[in-house]
Amino acid sequence: MTEGNDRIETKDLEKEVELKARSIYSREKVQSDVKRILDIYRRGGRYTAVVTPKVIKLDENRVNIAYEITEGTVSRVEKISFIGNDAYSDSELESAIRTEEARWYKFLTDNDRYDPDRLQYDQELLRRFYLNEGYADFEVKSAHAELSPEKDAFVITFVVSEGAKYNFGDVSVESELP
Repeated sequence: MTEGNDRIETKDLEKEVELKARSIYSREKVQSDVKRILDIYRRGGRYTAVVTPKVIKLDENRVNIAYEITEGTVSRVEKISFIGNDAYSDSELESAIRTEEARWYKFLTDNDRYDPDRLQYDQELLRRFYLNEGYADFEVKSAHAELSPEKDAFVITFVVSEGAKYNFGDVSVESELP
């Protein structure tokens, strides 16, 4: 049983919890369920979510478990910065990745929410961008997302190593096949 969940339906949360009706109660299972519920909310960008388990004692040595949920606000990407980029400006690199900085007019998209999977994808997009521009030695040294103390915003930092740019001269193909 859950209380306070508006963004995620109770039936979806019940699929994730380990403690079911008529199962054996243990504190470890309750803590595991709390962690699973928090993980679900964090995947949706709600890093301020709080889950409080309530144990309601019944007769005949039985208990009911209720999870009180405070969903909190969505944590947005406040700032994206790049370290080590000389050939391209920060704004050019920002346009090459999918994650965006939060702005009031971007309410129709969720690209300004922090997503660890999208951060991995952004690293690959940066690599492709530089390869297309002739930087075969390009490497993303690290991609770091830091949560603000208020847990309402992220600052993402990409550390890159561009390497040398390779230029190709004229390319021609000769064939003796008819």
